Amino acid sequence: MPLSLPVRRRAGALCALLLATGVAPAEAATLIVTNTEDACSPWILNGRCLRSAIEYANLFEDADRIFFDIPGNPDHYKRILLQSALAIANPLEIDGYTQPGAAPNTSTTGMDAQVRVILDATAVPRGQPAIEVGATADIRGLSIIDAEGPGIYLRPWAAESRVRGNFIGTEPSGFAASNEGGILADCEFCVFGGFDPADRNLVSANVGYGIRSTGIRNVIIGNLIGTDRSGAPTLGNGIGVEVDTGPTRIGDFGVPVPNVIAGNACGGVSVSGANTVDVAVGSLVFANDAAGAGCRSITLEGTDHVNDIGDADGGPNGALNHPEILAVRESGGDLVVEGRINSAPSTEYRVELFANVSETACTAPDARGEGELALASFVVTTPADSGIAMFTWRAALAGVGIRSVAATASVGVPEVAAFSTSGFSPCTFVAENDGLFSDGFETPPASAFGARPARD
Repeated sequence: MPLSLPVRRRAGALCALLLATGVAPAEAATLIVTNTEDACSPWILNGRCLRSAIEYANLFEDADRIFFDIPGNPDHYKRILLQSALAIANPLEIDGYTQPGAAPNTSTTGMDAQVRVILDATAVPRGQPAIEVGATADIRGLSIIDAEGPGIYLRPWAAESRVRGNFIGTEPSGFAASNEGGILADCEFCVFGGFDPADRNLVSANVGYGIRSTGIRNVIIGNLIGTDRSGAPTLGNGIGVEVDTGPTRIGDFGVPVPNVIAGNACGGVSVSGANTVDVAVGSLVFANDAAGAGCRSITLEGTDHVNDIGDADGGPNGALNHPEILAVRESGGDLVVEGRINSAPSTEYRVELFANVSETACTAPDARGEGELALASFVVTTPADSGIAMFTWRAALAGVGIRSVAATASVGVPEVAAFSTSGFSPCTFVAENDGLFSDGFETPPASAFGARPARD
């Protein structure tokens, strides 16, 4: 998606005008948008629309900033009706939270951000994005809707860009407005969302993907993907997150603001390509459509890989074997999970347990691929002779409404955050209290609740 000829011509005309008027490139500037027009006079001739601000910033290599101060009631949305893609060609920060009345998210469970600037791409030609990023950029505080291409397209040379605190596919109110795709990331080392609640994006109601990563070392963390503002799975994308190239990091276990990937029509996280490895999924991935093999919360090349002896088969993320949960029961006030890793010998696996509490997740025994609540994370090391290692986890969680438990396994090098994650195990429903493990002799395993692995 190269910059259009009209954009290049306007940039050239502006450059000529600068030279003719004796205006030299300056240090990084702060440009204030004061109207909702799609296009206006060049910035040096007192233009105050977003497009002319971007075109002015494109003339210089310094990282300029674009702020907003559009007049009117601060409680009202300011809608910019785009006629073509906005093209960023030099480093740039766009901060919609500078518009009066706007405020970033503070919630760790939903999205309470007050966004006031809407980029409406209804009139943008089919296939074009609303914003095309061709340099390192930081885009925050916008609602981007109705593009017949991606809402934001980041080209390969947009490395280390950030997209945070935005509504991609919905109005600021949370009303579904849709793009053909949410965020298309050909860039490298880009971050979508973040660890701070203010960085959370709501990426929902997009026809195709919510976020599609085709670059390497991108990070997708802290977002709501497929949910409404409250976090309920009601505004699904076609697929929540697509990964076509590894390594990619999708969340991290135990972070204060996890990804919530839910309600998507055909899968939560889809990893494709035989050479796509080091794709780590460490957040909440639940309640995605499980009607077909290609529609799961986590799929590796659109299929359910069957665990094989020694985990010798290949595919995305090495077609990594999932943990096998043998039993889940309530006993002596505890929830007890027994299982095993049946995979490669002499290998450390990070097992992550997920609980399901709703009626919509894992509705049948052995249903595949649902995990509503992150429950625990611990390391299991397989022996050299068999590749089979048993594990038992327990915590004081009996009677809290957990209906079933599922698990994923990850393997890799934690020092460089290089992990490959399996698909979900089949769900195992909680059995009735059997009275076992109630004598106090068992040692609980490590978990998010402070439990520890049981002794052999």
